[in-house]
Parts: sequence; C-alpha cells; structure tokens
Amino acid sequence: MLVKEIVKGTGYVKLITRPRRFGKSTNMSMMREFFEIGRDGEPDPMLFKGLAIEGEKRIFEEWYRKHPVIHINLFAMSASDTFESSINFLRAIISEECRRHHYLQDSSHVLDSLKETLLKLEKNDADVGIVPLEKLLTSLRLISEALKSHYREPCIVLIDEYDSPFNHKSQDSFRDKLLSNLSVFFSYAFKGNRNVLLNVVTGCLRIANESIFTGANNLAVFDLDSKRFSKFYGMTHEELAAVLQDKGLLDHFDEFKTWYNGYNFGGTLVYNTSSVLSHVSALLQDEAAMPKNHWINTSRNDILESALEGGYNYHVVTRLVAGEAVALPQISDTITYRGLMREDSIWSILYSSGYLTKVMGSNGEYRIPNAEVKTVFVEFYKGYVKGKLGLEKLKNLHEAIYTLDAGSIEGLLKELLLSMSYHDTAVSHEDVYHDVFFGALFGLNCLSNREAGHGRSDIEVEFSESLLVAVFEFKRFEGKDKSLSDTAQRAYNQIFGLGYIELHKARGFKIAAFGVGCSGKDCKVAGGLVS
Repeated sequence: MLVKEIVKGTGYVKLITRPRRFGKSTNMSMMREFFEIGRDGEPDPMLFKGLAIEGEKRIFEEWYRKHPVIHINLFAMSASDTFESSINFLRAIISEECRRHHYLQDSSHVLDSLKETLLKLEKNDADVGIVPLEKLLTSLRLISEALKSHYREPCIVLIDEYDSPFNHKSQDSFRDKLLSNLSVFFSYAFKGNRNVLLNVVTGCLRIANESIFTGANNLAVFDLDSKRFSKFYGMTHEELAAVLQDKGLLDHFDEFKTWYNGYNFGGTLVYNTSSVLSHVSALLQDEAAMPKNHWINTSRNDILESALEGGYNYHVVTRLVAGEAVALPQISDTITYRGLMREDSIWSILYSSGYLTKVMGSNGEYRIPNAEVKTVFVEFYKGYVKGKLGLEKLKNLHEAIYTLDAGSIEGLLKELLLSMSYHDTAVSHEDVYHDVFFGALFGLNCLSNREAGHGRSDIEVEFSESLLVAVFEFKRFEGKDKSLSDTAQRAYNQIFGLGYIELHKARGFKIAAFGVGCSGKDCKVAGGLVS
C-alpha cells in the first residue's frame, strides 16, 4: 500500500529518510516492479496478484506497468576515498542503468545523437569515447528524455541511498567538491524536467536543501518524525505477529520485542525488518538460537566513534547505555554536509541513522531503541576505554574491584584519567568521572544511578557468585573540602547517610563502599569492605 501513498501528489520530489536495514531498497525495487512499463511481449509477472494494492482499482488501472522507470542506487559510492573514484563509481552506476535500457538503441523515436551519448554512457570505455564529467552529470535527464521519446509516457525516477557518497569521514577531504558536482547531477534530474512525472529519493540522512538539492525547489521531505509512510518502513507489531504465527514462533515474541523493536517512526512503533528476518531464520534452523546483533556489520559506524569524542558526548553516551532517556535539544531536523562531523551534528546523525529513537510522546528526549543497538554502543564504548587504559590494565581494574583493593582502584583510575583530554575533565560536575569509570566496568554486572535508600547510588557492581556488592560514589573537589582525601571521605559518608546499602544488607550480601574524590586528572579513593 506504499504505492497508494507515493502516487498522491506527483509534482514534486519525495525524499524519505530511514535508517539502514528498514526496507528502503526493498521498497524501491517493489515500486519499480509495480510502475515499470512492460516490454513488448513480456508477460505480467503477477507479483501483485491478490495483494491489497490490487483492490485499489483506479490506482491499479492508472499506474500498474504504465511508465518507464529510472532506478539507481548510489551505495557503491560510499566506498570512495577520492573524488576521482567517486566519479568512477557514478559512471559505473549510470552505465548499468543505460545497459538495462539498451533497447533504446533500436528505437525509431529516439534521436541518433542521444542514442550515441547513451551508448557512450553504457560502454564507459575508451573504445566508444568516455563521456566527459559535464555530460555524466546530465545523464539522468538524458536517459529520461530517451525513455519519454520511446514510450510517449513520462518517467518515474527512483534514487536509493542518495546520501551514501557523503556521510563518512574518509570523504572529508573532497566532500565539498563532490557536493557541488552531485548538486548539478540532481538538479538536472529534478528541476524543470518535463520528462519525469514522479521522483522518489531515499537515504538515511535528511539534508538541508542548500547542501545538495539546490535545484529541487519542490522537495517534500518525509523524515522519522513524519506520520506519512511511517508504517511502510520497518515491521509493525501486527506484521511481526503474522510472521511468527506463520512460522510457529509466537513463543519468541517477547525476545523479538526486546531486541529488535523500539523505533518510533512518526508515532508508529516498528521493528528492524532485516534483524527480525535474520533471527527468524536462525530460529528455524535452531530453536534454541539466542537473539544477537545483526545490525552492526551492515554499514560503517565511524559516526559513533565521533560521538565518543569529548567529555559531554561521553557523558551522554554513558547515560544512554545505562538505559536512560536523555534530552537532546541540539538534534536538528536538517543536516548540512559541510558540517557533517561537527559536535552539534553528531546527535542528529545518530538519530537519523537509527542509533537513537525519540521517546514516544516526549518533547525532545531520546534513548537507545533496543538491546540490539545497545550492543553496538557497548562494543564501541568498551573499545574506547580499552584504547585509553589498555586491555591488561582494564582486567587489573576489574580484579582490584573484586578483591576490594582501594589502592589499586585509585592507581588504575588515575591512569585512565591521565589518558583523557583536558576537555573531558573540565566540566563543572562529577558526572564525567562517574561515566569514565562506568565505561571501564563493561563486562562486569554493574548498574548506574540505581534508586537506593533516599537517593541514587552512582555505581553498583555485583558479584552474585560471591554474594558481594561494591557501591561507588563520586564527588568533585570543591572549596568546602580541605583536600582531595576529604572529598573522597565525603563521598564515602554519603553512601551511608542516604542508605544506599540497606537493600543489599537485607539481601544478605557482603558490602563494600568506596568514595571517590576527583579533581582534574587526579583522584582519591576511600573505603573498603563494610560487612
């Protein structure tokens, strides 16, 4: 039924943005199969027989296999590390589409000069003459002109992964040059092109018009906050239930919900389609298969690495990994590629890319959508902390906590702080120290900001097999303390003053309490086994 929504309003470019692996390319292929006019003597593939769209008689009669289609995917350009290689990938993409429409060479309705240019675009080699860059950038208009001449019907243009050529760090050095050239490429396709009836463009990021779609002054954007198209990308509860019912897997519904649900697209909660189908496949092969992350290896994640740079970002990521919803007012509904890796763009990109989702009904609060995406954050987080402290010392820190060795904990935490930049520790509160330490504890059973007694303890580490809990409280050195040791003692006293340990005493656990005083890149740790 996406087709029904797509054909509403044909005089503008529809840009639909969704994270990767939510069916953008599948939907594009489906639209091509629906719209593309049949070749002479080609049988109807009957792909839509008995489906809901067949019941829409007017749409089916007016649109089904009635128009030529141009369908390109720019994903291959994401592998480029130079401007020249980007253009070569674009040549290959256009060559493939010209090859798909090679029959135009036999058309009596297409000008010979246009056929010659299309053949050069198709062959893309020295034998027939490589089309110069200026001509390559007009290729979509040229193909649409030939198709319109041949079929006497306007085209439908489908452009998938339009943002892939720009959204990686490796493209920083030539992004501006590529932007200016592809702006021409898109402008010729969209602006004033009477050969085209309908344009649909998809990608992960919503861009500001001035960045690339300069010529598309009739652009309509349907992003993650838009209600329109919200149920056509990703899988709804009802759709998942139908799949699991069909495969005899309804008993696994809750694990699918925990691992792959949680995305808020325009007020509709959806699942990651690709991950759902991967886990269904795994369960059909092994009923005991556990859910896992199918998402991390589907694209480069350098944007998440950027999000861990800087004290503020580190603090926010820690809170997100701890399961909190975080207010992020700096998320913008448009992104300019020239500022792609600026700190104020990071969170917008993480949201658009599916690492975060907006809390349903909230005013600007965001969270990690599900267990699958959390594993992505955790792995990067662990790698970040390992890089700062080193794997051996990280193991030593975990051992020091287990053995309740306050001196070793202090020494190793100091080494971790020394590896951080000045800006990481320059904030005016203790949260950054809390976050750095919490990040170093991944692999242990730990909780952050757990409600306890009359407040929230900073960090609790539980060793269930030993019936042992270690409670940590962090304080930043202030003028009220004579020394950093006094700050550590004040933090230690708060653990008892606010009753953080009472619950664990009732459970029969042994309890250790540690107060941590912090200042700049220095710290003191006070405490040990309580009972």
